[in-house]
Amino acid sequence: MTIQELTTVASKLLSEYHQKSLAEGTPAWTREDLMRGLVVDVGELMRLTMAKEGKRTEANVDARLGHELADCLWSVLLLAHSYEIDLESELSNMVNSKLKMLSE
Repeated sequence: MTIQELTTVASKLLSEYHQKSLAEGTPAWTREDLMRGLVVDVGELMRLTMAKEGKRTEANVDARLGHELADCLWSVLLLAHSYEIDLESELSNMVNSKLKMLSE
């Protein structure tokens, strides 16, 4: 899948969450809520990577590590979309800039 296709899928899931929130009478997530969720997921990712490196004890590390990476990616895709950032272009520009810097 391309970044755009992943963003479309991520947006559909967010829409489902929004509909569930409305049905439950709770507010839909804002961009700030997405960012807070990302920070929580990054913290969990840190704990799992520490466990993977033998510095913590966690159950089901391999399965949970993939899940947390996907959670983080989901949030990044949604944040980029909500701020109208062309993530594919930005990633390409960043990689090219780093490669240029390393070749100098």
